[in-house]
Amino acid sequence: MVGRDAAADVCQSALLNIVRGLAGFDFQSGFGTWSTRITINACLSYRRSEKIRRTESLSPYSPSDAEPGPPEPGAASRGPRGDWRPVEPGAEERIQSSELSGLLTRALATLDAERRAILVLRDVRGLDYSQIASVLGIAEGTVKSRLFRAREALKTAVEQLASETTTPGNADPD
Repeated sequence: MVGRDAAADVCQSALLNIVRGLAGFDFQSGFGTWSTRITINACLSYRRSEKIRRTESLSPYSPSDAEPGPPEPGAASRGPRGDWRPVEPGAEERIQSSELSGLLTRALATLDAERRAILVLRDVRGLDYSQIASVLGIAEGTVKSRLFRAREALKTAVEQLASETTTPGNADPD
């Protein structure tokens, strides 16, 4: 939610907040839900403070801003002893996966903090609707509608970024 460069600092801040708040933890929700909410709050606080300090760049995106997206589910095969293991993708598949991951990362970065948070909680962290509702302090139905809107916004952002990279002026001469 905050990018690779700031992730360690925000994580440390969240862990400190969790330790400080342990005495006040009332066990009305699960520890994971409670600690996830604290972490989300730390991320949102960081993003707000960065928004205040940030100056506008001349380019809309810098490759150094990219963070890899969620790992793509890979194919698997059974090993000699019958255990499942991932199959190493070919070079072309790795390049396509890397390009898609970069595109998704850039598109996710364009979304507002609320939409980004709900997408990360559901699609990256794998929380179910009730857990997300508890973490964000909203009703389950609200989670579903916000998730739908966030996915639509992400789809639009991906399409826009993809069209910008494939316009005739941006195409490689090859």
